Amino acid sequence: MSKANPQESKTQLPREVDQIGTGEEIIISRAGKPRPLGLGVGRFTMPEEFDHFAQAEIKAMFIPSKGTV
Repeated sequence: MSKANPQESKTQLPREVDQIGTGEEIIISRAGKPRPLGLGVGRFTMPEEFDHFAQAEIKAMFIPSKGTV
């Protein structure tokens, strides 16, 4: 885990983005209050078929069926 202040992060952003991409956690502190970044990497995955889940149900929420309005 790395720690940086906002000014350091501005100058080192490309390196920090690479670190986050490999799963490292970066904590940026502003006024002594930590702002964690990259905490979700590797902790969850999106299913391949995510965009197709419950399509009919979602469509029904926005497109009224015949006889209802």
